Amino acid sequence: MRKKCFAIALGAALLTAPLPATSAPASGFYSCSGGSVQPSGTAYYVGGYNCGGLGMSDVTVHLRGGPAAGTYTCQTVLYFPTTGNLGGFTCQPA
Repeated sequence: MRKKCFAIALGAALLTAPLPATSAPASGFYSCSGGSVQPSGTAYYVGGYNCGGLGMSDVTVHLRGGPAAGTYTCQTVLYFPTTGNLGGFTCQPA
């Protein structure tokens, strides 16, 4: 019985322990032939075409060509597999 109580107390302590303040890596990635970037408040909207990848939140989007070429980290991405287009919201240059 003591082992069970100890295990419960240890589990509760681990759940209440603070997490380190490091940034987590993006949970998704898309690579696009090109696209556009438009200001949206203090962030940017990223539109990409001919894209492939995976993910919906905390996503890295890489635009390979065009005037907006570069890598962006977006809070949310909507991907349309039938057209290969995506829209990234609340993005920042990576």
